[in-house]
Amino acid sequence: LQLITERAASELAKRLVDGVPRRYQSVEEKGSVLRGKLRLAAYARQGAHEAHILPIRHAPLMSDNDLTRVVKALAMYLWNCSSGHATRRSLATVLDRLGSVRSLPLTVGLVEEPRLSRYESGWTGLLDLARLLARGRSPDPAQPGREGYLSVMFPLEHLFERILRRVL
Repeated sequence: LQLITERAASELAKRLVDGVPRRYQSVEEKGSVLRGKLRLAAYARQGAHEAHILPIRHAPLMSDNDLTRVVKALAMYLWNCSSGHATRRSLATVLDRLGSVRSLPLTVGLVEEPRLSRYESGWTGLLDLARLLARGRSPDPAQPGREGYLSVMFPLEHLFERILRRVL
């Protein structure tokens, strides 16, 4: 799992270089400035003393959305699982960039919420890993094709040399 954690941390950091994914989300609020749509039914129910307060509905571009909540939950989960200093430093940077996003635990309900647009298709591998971890399963390289997750490729001679160094 340590190799997958390192790979996922570097992938998260690489994805967030361009910025946090933002989405338009509908917000209903009251304000003194008209932006978006005026909710006429709510405005008609108000008393005369509230005539200057406008109930409105608009859709600002927000960084706290269902995709970024899953990304932050995955980063927190991986940070708690990792023991390597470089991996934890990378994940701390990711968590710092996602500071304005609400913190939630990694659950099955959370990872099933986001629907990716064609512009967000690069997040598919990380969402698959989040789904797998939320279900309490870990990536199993002995069962290829069963679950979707990040892949890690490395030369076997490096692995062999590392094992020999440890043994000797």
